[in-house]
Amino acid sequence: MIREPQYRRSSWLATSTEFVFLKRPAVRTALEDLPQPPWVLYATRNFRKHGWIRTRVNLSNKRFYLTFDEESYLLTRTQLQSLVDRVRQAAAYVGRWWWLKGDLSTHALAQMALDDPDLYDWFQQNWHDALVQHLVYFMLPTKAETESQRDR
Repeated sequence: MIREPQYRRSSWLATSTEFVFLKRPAVRTALEDLPQPPWVLYATRNFRKHGWIRTRVNLSNKRFYLTFDEESYLLTRTQLQSLVDRVRQAAAYVGRWWWLKGDLSTHALAQMALDDPDLYDWFQQNWHDALVQHLVYFMLPTKAETESQRDR
């Protein structure tokens, strides 16, 4: 298994009963509804072959590790939900694609500062943070996903 590229270069979720490869929307689903312990989640944006080595088995959903590419983060459910909420609030102003690209509109930032100064302060301190960037990538739907949901 270790020598197989599909395991090393894909996002996946392992529980005591299954091992599944995940596309980006499925990573979002797993983060929104954590599986019953024990579980391991590895999510990759870069598809490098060695990031999964840092994964850890989670024996609790109160405090757990999330591994994105080559970084593992120890979080609580409350911390994860708080970060996801902030990411979604800020993305309403700056947009997912622009955020990930780093090409931020001064008009959008000014509007955020006027509407919600606390959110603006949080954004200024955290928009480039690696964990926040991973959450933007995995937790916010792409334009194509949003359009396909509207077509239904």
